[in-house]
Amino acid sequence: MTSSTWVRKNSKADTVPELLLGVDVGTYSTKGVLVSAGSEVLASHVIEHTISIPRPGWAEQDADLIWWGEVRDTIRALLTGTYSGEDVVAVGISAIGACMLPIDGDGNALRPGILYGIDTRATAEIESLNAQFGEAALFELGGMALT
Repeated sequence: MTSSTWVRKNSKADTVPELLLGVDVGTYSTKGVLVSAGSEVLASHVIEHTISIPRPGWAEQDADLIWWGEVRDTIRALLTGTYSGEDVVAVGISAIGACMLPIDGDGNALRPGILYGIDTRATAEIESLNAQFGEAALFELGGMALT
């Protein structure tokens, strides 16, 4: 499901807006917002998606479709009509935390991305690493606990 909300402004002929654009790729949706420098939400857009559970304990997403495609589609939806990329002075993008996505030499995904914190197929390996190096040392090295 896709939804958009817009607040239309007067013609931009007299002023050039300084807009902020933000996109968040979450587990179950990609959300975007276009905001004025004064914190007024001018447009928002949401694309809902799912996760794939090909086997018990596995959780994956199609990186090309969801991570890249939905970010592109959300930005296009936010910048359709009244505002354009020329009006945007800053962009922030957040996404699902540390996931594993093997790529080829050209940066193309070789398989669906494995979702961190949901997928449990590496439980034995995580226990082994924690036992060998210590949870605190791994946290300090990577900035987050292995899950």
